[in-house]
Amino acid sequence: MLPVADMPGTPPHGPAAPAATNVISMPGKAFAPRDLAVLIGQPVTWRNDDTSTHDILSRSGGIESGFLGPGASYVFTPSVGGVFPYICTIHPQMQGRLRVYGLALEAAAAPRLPGRPTVLSGVAPAAGDEVVLTRLEAGVWVPDARIRAGGGGRFTFAVLPATPSTYRAEVGDRVSDGVAVRVVPRVTLRVRRGAKVVLEATATPSRAGARVRLERYVRERFTWVPVRAGRLDERSRVTFAVRTTVRQRLRVRVLASRGYADGRSAPVVVRPR
Repeated sequence: MLPVADMPGTPPHGPAAPAATNVISMPGKAFAPRDLAVLIGQPVTWRNDDTSTHDILSRSGGIESGFLGPGASYVFTPSVGGVFPYICTIHPQMQGRLRVYGLALEAAAAPRLPGRPTVLSGVAPAAGDEVVLTRLEAGVWVPDARIRAGGGGRFTFAVLPATPSTYRAEVGDRVSDGVAVRVVPRVTLRVRRGAKVVLEATATPSRAGARVRLERYVRERFTWVPVRAGRLDERSRVTFAVRTTVRQRLRVRVLASRGYADGRSAPVVVRPR
């Protein structure tokens, strides 16, 4: 039997929203889907669609189906949250994972662009539940918005944080994991021409101390390559003096850190004098 690490406890941040139909099939010697998220109290059905006998066993989750012949099913209703890996002991290469939440909340994978909202979506135990969205401020969860869950318990919030923020959803005594929303800083780039060409970049909100790269576009490689490095000063600015004998397309990238994603300026074209 191949070992499967037991992982009880709290699921990771940013869960995928639970599926509308919690059915895991066995079309062959595999589970489909291999990874499923559900809420506490939602039944999960494993269905053997194969011509071979299988079983489902999770030492940490109390899941034990016994042998299931072709066409047979097994239903399990989780009563606690956690992450529960399981296997087929007959075919130990068959492995899956069940993730159980009291309340689910997730954010779009991409960081928020300046001026555009991030949508937080999730699933509550029942339609009509009042869902409170809270935001972490100085170690305290502060209410940010409220909404009633719709069909299937699903809900969405649109948030527009100015700085990186962490949110969670609450329904009664049920609380979701915190979901971090990254923010893309707005990077503006100005060109001053004189004896040298000086590029001055500013990041908003302030990213003082953040690492910065000056990048040049290489047409032959269809990519941007770093040519200089620096840091934003206390005013969230950085300057680069450039001498050039050829036409160059340049931009400034502020590197991701402390909950911020990479920020990039619009490119500028610098020509030899």
